[in-house]
Amino acid sequence: MVFPKVSIIMGVYNELQEDLDATIRSVLEQTFSDFELIIIDDCSSETPVFPKDRRIIIIRNEKNLGLTRSLNKGIEKAKGKYIARIDARDIWKKEKLQKQIEFLEKNKDYIICGTQSFLIDKKGNVLGKTWFESEDLEIRKRLLLNRGIYLHSSIVFKNSGIKYREFFRYSQDLDLYFRLFFEGKCFCLKDSLMECQSEVSKISIEKKYYQRQYQNIARALFRQRIKSGRDDLDDGKTIRIKESRVGLFFCRISMIFYSKYIKNRIKKKPLWIFWLLVSFAFYPPLAKDYL
Repeated sequence: MVFPKVSIIMGVYNELQEDLDATIRSVLEQTFSDFELIIIDDCSSETPVFPKDRRIIIIRNEKNLGLTRSLNKGIEKAKGKYIARIDARDIWKKEKLQKQIEFLEKNKDYIICGTQSFLIDKKGNVLGKTWFESEDLEIRKRLLLNRGIYLHSSIVFKNSGIKYREFFRYSQDLDLYFRLFFEGKCFCLKDSLMECQSEVSKISIEKKYYQRQYQNIARALFRQRIKSGRDDLDDGKTIRIKESRVGLFFCRISMIFYSKYIKNRIKKKPLWIFWLLVSFAFYPPLAKDYL
């Protein structure tokens, strides 16, 4: 039996149909076509409609499991040599997969490859782009300095059996990167090969706050693995999330000004710089994304 070269994993929950259509279309139009697209519908309130294509595999959860467990169901189903990730509302450029697979096939000592991304608003206007480091050593340095290295929908990594750890409700990708670091080298293409929609909503505000808590835990576990090769999750120890009503309150205030930064970023540079700095003042951890 011939297996696809790449398994693309996509989690779906209560997404707008038009967003799903755009994302899936960008996958199906890839110049690299040797893939399977595994879509996990996490018990959406309205059943989404997916196009008929022999490369699409649909998994429908009978109850809501959350993103992490849904992604793992996709990985368990995956037959590809490589795993790629994409989220609804993100759009791939047609040559994205081809360039990443060409790199990984030529550089066998690399375990993961990401790309740069354009950041867009709901109307498709370009707000900016990412400027992540490209080389392995610089990527590792950046990550240890609490800075981002990839957008989740940009990555392709070798299917070595590694899965997301279900403890991580958020930032499951960061924990994955840390564990992949022990299996090979990392790279990020300089080309902007995808579009990621930036938005500020009540849900994204809550997510932003809790992401920070899980990111701190992921980094602490990584330090443990450097010292002993294992961490508290490996040993079955209980880890508690630190929740602060005060911290969440200031995060919410910060997001009010951050949304003004998003809206003014295209045309009014002095103004958007002001709103960004004000958002940092109310919630300093946000500044780590920009330093």
